[in-house]
Amino acid sequence: MAKSNLDRLKDAISAAIELLSQMKAGDDPGQYPIAAVETFQSAIKEAESLVATDGAEPSQFEVGNHVLNEAREAFISSKVVEPPNQEIPDVVELTLIGTPSQCKGSHSIHFNGGIVTFQEGKTIVPSVLGDTLIKAGYAK
Repeated sequence: MAKSNLDRLKDAISAAIELLSQMKAGDDPGQYPIAAVETFQSAIKEAESLVATDGAEPSQFEVGNHVLNEAREAFISSKVVEPPNQEIPDVVELTLIGTPSQCKGSHSIHFNGGIVTFQEGKTIVPSVLGDTLIKAGYAK
């Protein structure tokens, strides 16, 4: 025999309580923000109140089940994840080699298929490119 809307809501409440008991609240990766835990707890309490309501219609239990499942999904998706590891390349500041008038304003060097722009005789580039520009005699 198929379960009634009331029984499905009771099952959803039990599953939500079990899920919540296994999760840790906090801001660290793998934990759940406190606000998300509180929101989920509130949704569980609302569903429990609906179950305890005398004379509630089966359609109300169906809606309550839907609302609780949406709250569950929102809670699960709120899990704190570790930020991706972003590698920051080593960079160097270079000074363009040239006369003072050649180092004023903006100057570009077309080099190795790329363009390096100097502003007021200075630029910041990855170390590997900086070494190459120094060896080629463009910068110091």
